[in-house]
Amino acid sequence: MLVYVGTYTSGASEGIYLFRLDLSDGALRRAGITKGVVNPSYLTLERGRRFLYSVNEVEEFAGRKSGAVSAFAVDRRTGGLRLLNQQPSMGGAPCYVSPDAAARFVLVANYVGGNVAVFPVRGDGSLGEATDVKQDEGSGVNRERQELLILKAKGDRPRAIPIPEALYTELLAYLLEYGRRGPLFRTSIHKRRLRTHDVCEIVAGAAARAGLQAGITPRTLRHSFATHLMDRGVDLAVISSLMGHRSPQETGVYLHVLPERPQAAVRKLAIGNQ
Repeated sequence: MLVYVGTYTSGASEGIYLFRLDLSDGALRRAGITKGVVNPSYLTLERGRRFLYSVNEVEEFAGRKSGAVSAFAVDRRTGGLRLLNQQPSMGGAPCYVSPDAAARFVLVANYVGGNVAVFPVRGDGSLGEATDVKQDEGSGVNRERQELLILKAKGDRPRAIPIPEALYTELLAYLLEYGRRGPLFRTSIHKRRLRTHDVCEIVAGAAARAGLQAGITPRTLRHSFATHLMDRGVDLAVISSLMGHRSPQETGVYLHVLPERPQAAVRKLAIGNQ
């Protein structure tokens, strides 16, 4: 039995991997690779197993703010893949792709775009341009999945970050007390809206009070936090969102510490006498 494995290509991965599954002992043996496919994080075969479709989980494709979806022909003898074509997915970070039962259309869900797009399947298995896009609106009722929108974040880009229920409650209480037009997160020191420099001063002061060694900066703490999450097995897309990166591919810069020294992903910080 043939098994296709999708990957994120920001680290050492090179594309879509092909394995042979031995049903007698469950062993997987590598049989090939399709190189040059960017972030093929979700794959699907149509029912006839003649064609494979893959998302390309990025947020920019062919000069536009969109991910992509790729179509491949499957070699019936070797299982190898041949790229037929690619189409913009009509939204950022596509995360799911599925053909319909008749293999006439392929549907793609875009995580960042918050929409679903439909693509017609041509006679040779390649994809035509999207014929329909349904855009989702609003937000969920699960407070664990609420997001805080920062209009001008890293790189002057808007950034939506997930916030837990406890923080959601605190923010709601603050806004009810001070009004929606008041400065957010003002302190006894800063009676105005906080700036980036203010945040750096506050974080540096907190680090000093915690007994961190000299030279530990907000940037150090930020990168240590990211590598700590990665070392703990947190999903790359979640870390990407928390760090304000454009895509999980950008977050892959932290992967270099993992292959040879998994435990070295966390920079050891001296806290007091610990």
